[in-house]
This record gives sequence, structure tokens and C-alpha cells, in this order.
Amino acid sequence: MLSGLLDYLDSGAAVSILTRVRERLLPGGVVLVANMRRHNMASTMSVLGNWRLVYREPPEVERLLVESGYAGINVWLEPEKVFCIAEARRPGGSARDLLHFA
Repeated sequence: MLSGLLDYLDSGAAVSILTRVRERLLPGGVVLVANMRRHNMASTMSVLGNWRLVYREPPEVERLLVESGYAGINVWLEPEKVFCIAEARRPGGSARDLLHFA
């Protein structure tokens, strides 16, 4: 699970990290990603808290995962619509293969 990390990385660094994670997953292994999106409090957080984040919308999160070599990508917004959540798999294998590995 990568939550709160990609928010601080430009696209190139995010792809690099996601690629390294994919390389370490078993075939069919899953990564979960969360990235904050621009929302009604984002400007206030940036100005008052000097909190600089890289906000991404679902298509941008999906693009990062595609560029990092993932398959089976599913991106959605959580109920408050503040975070993009994504699930993606390392190509090859299946969840059943992981059960035989354990």
C-alpha cells in the first residue's frame, strides 16, 4: 500500500517508485495506491500550512500505473472524494497462484 507518498512526488519519481514496487511483487501481486486530489480544502492547506502536494485525478493515477507496467488497474474515489484509490496487479499469475505460494 502506497498512501501519502506519491502526493509528494512528480510523475517521473512516482513512476520510478511504482516500477520498483512492481518488480518486487510476485506475478499477480497487488499494489494499492492512494493520492490526494484537489478538493475544497486543498488551497487552504497549501496557503496556511505551507503544505505542497501533487494532486492527481483518477486518469493521472491510472497513467502512472500503466507507465509503471501494471495490469488490471482499477481507480476510484473514496466516499469523501478527497483521495483517488487504485488497485493494480503485476502482470502474470493470478490470486490462485499466490495461494499455492503460501
